Amino acid sequence: AGTVRVLSQDDLSTVGVINDLPNVGDVVGDSERGLVWIVYRHFASEPDSLGGVVLLDASQDTVVREWRVGGPTRIALDASTGSAYVLHASGIDELQLEGTQRRVIDHESTTSGDTWYSIYFDQVTRHLVIGNARQFVTDGEVLEYTTDGQFIGSVGVGLNPTAISR
Repeated sequence: AGTVRVLSQDDLSTVGVINDLPNVGDVVGDSERGLVWIVYRHFASEPDSLGGVVLLDASQDTVVREWRVGGPTRIALDASTGSAYVLHASGIDELQLEGTQRRVIDHESTTSGDTWYSIYFDQVTRHLVIGNARQFVTDGEVLEYTTDGQFIGSVGVGLNPTAISR
C-alpha cells in the first residue's frame, strides 16, 4: 500500500512511480485521453481520514487532479465524456475532467441487508449499473439508475456481484 507503479506495455518495466496513495482499491484507464483514474482508501491507522480519487496523465506520469471522497471503493468510466462515477460510503458521485464533482445518488450501505459492491457505466444505455452484495451470504442484485439518480429497476443475481459488463 502507498505506491502505484506505472509499467511499460512492452516489457512490464517500471517507467514511473506515484507515492502516497494508501490502499489503492480500483484503477480504470481512459485510453482515448491517455488518463488513468485511481481510487484509494484512507489509512487504516487513521480511520477518520478520507480516501479519494486521483486522475493521472499516463504519458507525463503526473497527477492532473485529485478529489477527496469518504470511503471510495470502485470507479466506472463514461468513455464518451471522460467523466468517471465513483462508488463511495455515501453514494455515487460524478467526477468531471475539469474538476467538478456532482452527487448522483445518495446511499449508505448498511448491515441491514444492503451493500453496494461494484459499479459499471453502460455506454449503450448511458445508465449506471450497481452490484448490491446485500449481506454477502444471500444472493445479490444488480440495480440500474440514470446518471441523474433515477432508479430504473433491479434483477436478482448470485453472491457478491463484483464485475458487470455488457
